Amino acid sequence: GKHVAYVTMIENKALRSQLEETMNRCSQFEKKNAELSEVVHHLQKNAKAKSIEKSELRVQLEACQVQREQYKGRLDPLTIDNSRLKSECEELMAGIVVMRLELERTKLAPKNSRRSLEMSPLHLWYENGSISPMDDKASRHKSNVTQASMEHEILNDEEIAEKEMKVVAKSVKKWSEITFGRRHNAIKNFF
Repeated sequence: GKHVAYVTMIENKALRSQLEETMNRCSQFEKKNAELSEVVHHLQKNAKAKSIEKSELRVQLEACQVQREQYKGRLDPLTIDNSRLKSECEELMAGIVVMRLELERTKLAPKNSRRSLEMSPLHLWYENGSISPMDDKASRHKSNVTQASMEHEILNDEEIAEKEMKVVAKSVKKWSEITFGRRHNAIKNFF
């Protein structure tokens, strides 16, 4: 009977040791499970936040695409307008070049006119001292009056050309201010 009791006691001791070991392992598993649960919860929370962020980004992307189409629709008329204004500017600049050439020609005209007057028969008769019915005081007076009136006319043409140039330059400046002001406003409104 003592032997049986001893064996039973040893078995009980071994079982208790196994039970304690199992309980310790169970405790460790529970602790590990709690840690893993926390990690899973954190990952789920992050995943939810990422999902919300993704949805928000998708909404923003759609809004950007709509805005892009709107900008494109507004850009096309501006591009056409820009080409037209560029063409108008080139025409005006060509006009200015023509007017400058005309002005230069007008400025040179008095010299040519004076030269033609110097080469006139009346002038040559007077220079050579030839006696001629034309070579009298009245003829010389007529020559002086003609030359003076022609020079006056040429000077008037020169003044008119200069005034026209000033008017054109002023118009071009005003046109440029309006055009580039309008373009600046269009670009500002574009953004």
